[in-house]
Amino acid sequence: KLPLDIELRYGLSGSAQWHIGWDAFEIKKRKWGKPQPIQIKPAQFEVTIGADDKHTTTVGSWDGWSLKEGSQQIDFGSIKIDTEGHRIGDFEHLWLNVGDVVLDGLTLKKHDKEVFAMGPIKIHGDGEPVENNKRLNISSEVTVDYVKQKQDIVFNDGVFKLSMKGLDAASLNRLAGVAREAYKSGASSKVAQTALGLQLMGILPEMVSKGFTLSIDELSAEVMGNPVHFTMTAEIQQGANIMAGMAALHKVSAVADCSVPRKLLMMLPGYNPEMIDAVIQQGFVKEENGVLKTHAEFKEMTLTLNGKPVPLPGLSGS
Repeated sequence: KLPLDIELRYGLSGSAQWHIGWDAFEIKKRKWGKPQPIQIKPAQFEVTIGADDKHTTTVGSWDGWSLKEGSQQIDFGSIKIDTEGHRIGDFEHLWLNVGDVVLDGLTLKKHDKEVFAMGPIKIHGDGEPVENNKRLNISSEVTVDYVKQKQDIVFNDGVFKLSMKGLDAASLNRLAGVAREAYKSGASSKVAQTALGLQLMGILPEMVSKGFTLSIDELSAEVMGNPVHFTMTAEIQQGANIMAGMAALHKVSAVADCSVPRKLLMMLPGYNPEMIDAVIQQGFVKEENGVLKTHAEFKEMTLTLNGKPVPLPGLSGS
């Protein structure tokens, strides 16, 4: 008897609700001729589809799974999902999903002693259509509380924020449609893969041709007790053709800021203090209270670090 429970309910308004769940069960996979049991923990999910076929919600949780092989054991913690999906305008394939996914974490034990652990991991997605559904702005945020090796925290308070503004909705709809058809057909042959690649090459430039901004709004963490930080914003001007090679860079500009403690670099096997001191003397990097900082800009085919031009082969600001 399968432990899977699926129930479908229809509302009077025309909406539909799926209930999907299962009780705890065990899967035995064979490794080196011996069965290795995977313990699958319970799960419950509710998926609702609106009567207008333009709105969905997904709420639920899965308690995770565990696997023990000899002296080693992996425990994958619970996953919780709470998202809403909205179909954009009259586009057939274009949906915008907003919500959260939370992974409780992952633990690896050896001889019943914890040797690795990470978590919780939180993923948040957001976005909105603008200009009467002609363009999309989307963003995502991923946070990781900690990563441990044995009892040592080697990484904590990790944050990654990414945003994209000005994506062409019609092109995204075409891209989603192509991806859907490729999935349905399998697209396993080389001919099918080549055809898919050609379609994507035609769609991707259109997605950003009316102007586009990509930002890493935050990339930060404490690595072995040392705070690191990075931000970046790149803009593609209207009319740019990203398939035009080096010529496309005339319509690209970017700024970035980065800070890394020297103490952290000293922990790396390839640390070269002479090289670090050389770039500081040239003005490309500044050191303030033991923290190395640089501000990078790319504009009109010219790259500067802390205001100092950096020669790049094949590029010219002229």
